[in-house]
Amino acid sequence: MYTNFSKCLRAETKEMAMYVEKNLKHWHNTDVLSQYVIGTSIPNFDTKSLLQSKIILPPKDIINKFSKIHNLYFETLYNEEKNRLVSIRDKIHPKLMSGEISV
Repeated sequence: MYTNFSKCLRAETKEMAMYVEKNLKHWHNTDVLSQYVIGTSIPNFDTKSLLQSKIILPPKDIINKFSKIHNLYFETLYNEEKNRLVSIRDKIHPKLMSGEISV
């Protein structure tokens, strides 16, 4: 269920969703999305205007290549984070079990 303050955008494919999400994040960071904010006392996002805007999309094969690179980046990022968390867990677990530290 979505409220007036959240919007659900669906893409044709997972790869297209990844491409659009990356662009939306970039547009947010560079303040491009501010032109789609409506309302004064309670700002809201004008998805209708955004969806009517002309947005140049690369060919599907380019989006698929982008998706593969994007996946590799996140796999690497989350794999490194997972390894750090495993290391922390392995150091803390014996101390918790022995009662040396408590939560």
